[in-house]
Amino acid sequence: MANRRRRFSWYLIWCTALFFTFGAAFSIFISLPIWRIKEIVVVGQAIVSEQYLKEPAEKLIGENLFLADYSTIKSHLKGIHQLTDFGIFRKLPSTVLIKVIERKPFAVAIVSGVSFVIDEEGYYLKAEGTRLKKTAYDFVRIDDISALPVVRGIKANREYSYRLDPDIALALSGSIKRLSKFLPPASLQIEMKESGEVDLLVDDILRVRFGDMENIAKKISVLEALLPEVAGKWQNVSYIDIRVADDPVIRFKKS
Repeated sequence: MANRRRRFSWYLIWCTALFFTFGAAFSIFISLPIWRIKEIVVVGQAIVSEQYLKEPAEKLIGENLFLADYSTIKSHLKGIHQLTDFGIFRKLPSTVLIKVIERKPFAVAIVSGVSFVIDEEGYYLKAEGTRLKKTAYDFVRIDDISALPVVRGIKANREYSYRLDPDIALALSGSIKRLSKFLPPASLQIEMKESGEVDLLVDDILRVRFGDMENIAKKISVLEALLPEVAGKWQNVSYIDIRVADDPVIRFKKS
């Protein structure tokens, strides 16, 4: 029994010694100069400034790759609503890799006189003509918005400072997607009136009156069916009235 206790004691001592030895070796290993951060790399970026994305991370240059505090970077990226997701990774031996997934430009929305590029969920990606304090908008570049549909007449909602009202965004995105199946997105201008009714202007020529958004999918299908009847005659059409989907009207201009 005494021998067993002695062997167990030696076993415990050896295990403890090995544990501290390996711990010390590991501590020395991760403290080597080779693990000091030298580079910050961003991938997935297209519209948001790369410099803006990695700005807080650059303060970690020279720190240990394994021991550095990445919480400031995470907080910074979470605050950029132009991103849907991101990840921060250690790339041995000395690189911090930031992967981002950006929202995609979907339309231009005029909200209380301010022009915003929005994604299909209604998030504001870029603002023009604002007096806002310096924000992520100033670090976003969208070179060509001419291919995007335009939505006018939206009133700002204080409850949603970085996006459209989700219900409005959902209705608009669904309508634009349906219309884009048979009309070029760049040709579409949607006008939302204070009365709650909606008009569509195609190529600045053809006006379509949809009325309210009720049964909008059916109304769009009716428009698709009517377009062949006015092909080549848009200049002569005063408007197409689809406020009553089952009783559409094509009103021609008087000669």
